[in-house]
This record gives sequence, structure tokens and C-alpha cells, in this order.
Amino acid sequence: ADVRGKSMVLLGELDGRASIAPADGAFYFLLNAQSDLKPLDIVRQLVERHKVAVMPGSTFGLDSGCHLRISYGALSPETALEGIGRLVEGLQALTG
Repeated sequence: ADVRGKSMVLLGELDGRASIAPADGAFYFLLNAQSDLKPLDIVRQLVERHKVAVMPGSTFGLDSGCHLRISYGALSPETALEGIGRLVEGLQALTG
């Protein structure tokens, strides 16, 4: 399977902690984390504690909820999957 498919399998481990909008053919997707934390606080903690960078949805006009934009277009498949794994671990810690 491709990176997108494998990424979706890994993200499935969030099991109700986040929802993901369909991104057919795109190299990014939007994730809505089920959290009372502000998106920028989650972004900061993901970078500092889990070594994975994402963008807050507010950068793209998504001001309600806790949206994050995840992009993997310029990464090798192995690096992208490693990053998605760290993202899942981080979100599990921050939303659990």
C-alpha cells in the first residue's frame, strides 16, 4: 500500500480521539483532534515532546475546534510513516 493508505491505518489508532477529513489524492490532510487544548498548544507539544511538526488549522481559517494540517508530500515513504507514528503517539498522549 502507499504512504497515504498506511498513514490512514496508523491514524486509525486514534480511535475516536480525532477525525480526519477525506483528502483524495492530496499530500496533506486535516485532522480534528478531540481536545480542549488550543491547536497551537498541541502543535507546540507535538514539536517539543514528540518531534513531529504540524500546522494549526487556524492558519487556514479553521478557527472552531482543534484542527491540525498534516503534510507529507516531500518526505520519503519511510520518513512519512515514522512521522505519522510519532503524531499518533503524541495525539494519544495529548487527547487521552
